[in-house]
Amino acid sequence: MNHVSRLALSFTAAALLLAPHADAQGLSITLGKKTKHGGIALSYSTGHASTGHAYCAPPPAYCPPPRVWSPGHFETRCQQVFVPGVEQQVWVPPAYEWRYDACGRAYQVCVQGGYYRTVCTPGHYETRTVQVWVDGCWR
Repeated sequence: MNHVSRLALSFTAAALLLAPHADAQGLSITLGKKTKHGGIALSYSTGHASTGHAYCAPPPAYCPPPRVWSPGHFETRCQQVFVPGVEQQVWVPPAYEWRYDACGRAYQVCVQGGYYRTVCTPGHYETRTVQVWVDGCWR
């Protein structure tokens, strides 16, 4: 066995050891004589020889983040609420005056009897805090 053959055999063995996962189609060895002493060119690829593309692992599968259950709960919220005006019955007491008789003695006279008067207060907005139930959901 000449020097070139032994060198080619050792390169082939080295290529097989360095590329244990390469398939048979992905290993190529080129031998050639470039000078009067000969020459060797060794190359290998891990891709398919028919396509000429390097082997690529498939992209990892998309896994969305895990869903988490948020339980229902009460929330305190502030709301602007319109409070309508109110009618109230207010008692107006009777009105009395002092009078004098012919002899100059003072006495009280009811000038106007007592009565109820209807008083209307105007409507207005108030800020009120209310408890609101929020349903549970998946997030």
